[in-house]
Amino acid sequence: MTHRERLTVPSDALDYFLSVVPGLENRLGAVLYQLPPFFKCDLQKLETFISVLPRGISAAFEFRHPSWFTSDVYRLLEKYHLALCIHDADEHTTPLELTAPFAYVRLRRTEYSGPLRREWQTRMQHWADMGTDVFAYIKHEDNPNAPLIALEFANGF
Repeated sequence: MTHRERLTVPSDALDYFLSVVPGLENRLGAVLYQLPPFFKCDLQKLETFISVLPRGISAAFEFRHPSWFTSDVYRLLEKYHLALCIHDADEHTTPLELTAPFAYVRLRRTEYSGPLRREWQTRMQHWADMGTDVFAYIKHEDNPNAPLIALEFANGF
């Protein structure tokens, strides 16, 4: 849907995906649509894709090409109550834009020092205090410290 078809609608893959997602019922947190780093901003294609998504299912978009980080994209996500995936990695951090009633955060650094961890804990706690649900994910593949990092984050709340 996102890598091969690059948000093309109609899509058999999207149709199938959307047919099975409701089966998760209340176990579903939020769906992440991750776009490839070579896919440049195409606002019309994004809006066409978003327009066929079912309402009532929380979804986030992770843009990996810098051309997507614009106010027009943020306004489009806000219009449909969809989240901009906030991605924090060793190489860069995406803009900290909240575009939905929830935050979707991917913490992908190899290490989170005490001060950096507290900075993220404070930020996420602030969002939660404002009534924003926070979905936060810790880098887990190729990182034996991932459970410890997750525990350190959890203990800070």
